[in-house]
Amino acid sequence: MDRQHYLFDEQRYPIAWRFNARDCGLSYSDKQRLCLYQQAQSQALWDERVAVSHLMSVSAGTFQVSETITLDFKRRADGAGFFQKALEGEEWLWLFWGRDCAAHVPSDVFVRCWDDFFYPDDDNTLLIMEHSARVIFSCEETFFRGQFLGR
Repeated sequence: MDRQHYLFDEQRYPIAWRFNARDCGLSYSDKQRLCLYQQAQSQALWDERVAVSHLMSVSAGTFQVSETITLDFKRRADGAGFFQKALEGEEWLWLFWGRDCAAHVPSDVFVRCWDDFFYPDDDNTLLIMEHSARVIFSCEETFFRGQFLGR
């Protein structure tokens, strides 16, 4: 894997610190394939696709859970297996870190380095499959797969 350091502008893209970090597992070429969005664009995308303002306000009336799994962030391969299966057939994904930060991400890049996109202490990170209503979000190390109702 090419380990050249590719830097994103953290003023334009506040979530860029994750991908600029020295311990980020994404290669230079992987990072070039990410499309980060500025705050106004991210907010518009969130409002169009997400039924709640914050993922911790999800309820049975707004989200239908089809699977719950706990992933160990120290075991990247186990998580990659889960995401490979859950994202089968998807080429591109929408990733949100709250309403203000979004990215369009190739599925293969995400699966390979899923733990650079989700962090163990996250409570408002959301993955949306591009061509379906299916989503995955996490609260710490617990991941929920399902879909928002009414969208």
